[in-house]
Amino acid sequence: MPKGPGKPRKAGPAGVRSDTRSRLASIFIHIASLPDLCTYVSEAFHPDHIEHTCNTFQITEKEFYNLRGMFDTNGNPPDPKHLLKAGVTKEQYCIVQNCFFAINTAKTEHKNRAAILLKELLHSNQATPEVSAFLETICESEAVSERWAAWVITAPLPDEREKVGWCQYFPHCVIDESKLQLDVGLGENLVMRDRASGELIGFVYSDLVKNPQVLEWMDNVIAAGCETLKSVRKEDPGKLGMVGYAAGARNARCLNWKKSWDSGDIAGPYRCNKKGIWDHFDRNISSVFALGSNLLVRTGPKEVVRDYKKAINKYSLPRMDGQRSLIFIEYRDPLTALPHRFDLMDKAAPLGAYTVSFTTGSKGGKEKGGHFYISDYGIRIQGGSNRMVGWQQGELHGTSIPDIDDFGNPNPGDFFQRGYCQVESKQLPKAIQNHVERYGRA
Repeated sequence: MPKGPGKPRKAGPAGVRSDTRSRLASIFIHIASLPDLCTYVSEAFHPDHIEHTCNTFQITEKEFYNLRGMFDTNGNPPDPKHLLKAGVTKEQYCIVQNCFFAINTAKTEHKNRAAILLKELLHSNQATPEVSAFLETICESEAVSERWAAWVITAPLPDEREKVGWCQYFPHCVIDESKLQLDVGLGENLVMRDRASGELIGFVYSDLVKNPQVLEWMDNVIAAGCETLKSVRKEDPGKLGMVGYAAGARNARCLNWKKSWDSGDIAGPYRCNKKGIWDHFDRNISSVFALGSNLLVRTGPKEVVRDYKKAINKYSLPRMDGQRSLIFIEYRDPLTALPHRFDLMDKAAPLGAYTVSFTTGSKGGKEKGGHFYISDYGIRIQGGSNRMVGWQQGELHGTSIPDIDDFGNPNPGDFFQRGYCQVESKQLPKAIQNHVERYGRA
């Protein structure tokens, strides 16, 4: 009897012939050697650029689509063992793999009409010990260190418990820029991964908000918070205020909406909610976080978005909703005057393993400092407005002290940098648990 077609074979490169494997190896080696590979990550999905990309990669369109399919979410990537035997190094395989991961990400973002496209891809090794400054204050020059030295020595600590770690002033570490593995300038968009493990280190998205009036509105809301909220890091020369849900005192966990007003005349109307000014700020700051969260979900790396949703479900974390006073957040576009509504599911929620910050406004430029460091990897991210930065909470990180003379002034005339940071307090899940046990819901 004639045999039937039998069980269909799973499509993929695992059983390819040796000549096909050699061709695939040559493609990997060539693509990985391209000095301007990053240029094609955001363009390769676009119909107008596929021919140019294929010519540069020295592959046919069919080979391009095959590679893109292999490294898609449901794809079947080639076995690294076979390619290693054909002369492809682990590093070359990793570069090509993540290149097509990024191409697929850019394709998805284009379909969603996202404002940001992934333009560059980077793998970074662990940094040298000179950059990993543990319990040290980072600054960019000896001159800046010397100017700050007197202020650090003479300024009284806000907490009399001098042995408490978060209230100590730490020695200065002047960064040797030649030791940096990466210096991310303005306008750059990067997703950074560990070369050995492929694990996400962090990401940088620049010029994320395209409408300048929207960005100005966000910055004005943040500036109002800086003027009216009490700083929770009094030993810092700047100001760090808390908004949203908090876990309460360390010895009495209690879920509540944060209301830490500063002293002084500027904060006075907010303390007494004169003409509803505090309620207005609550709605505005919740809208700022909601807008930032939507941008993150639509453009962020999949690990961060997955972590974002996991943290919500695991701990039943509440959203930024003005202490449940907002069924939805309605935001009016300052350019078109058209309303846009964020429903409850779109409101900002805390993150788990990752922290995300967004700088809404800055003044001073690169020479003034205030740059962000992921120290373990020797990465510096230059300060600038309209910039979203994400990193793992466990990685050693910090911001360098600015080059200013007006020490202790929270609003120096020649420098400022403000924005928000979205993070989950480690004490918040316990406070939520206590609240649920007592009231039945968070």
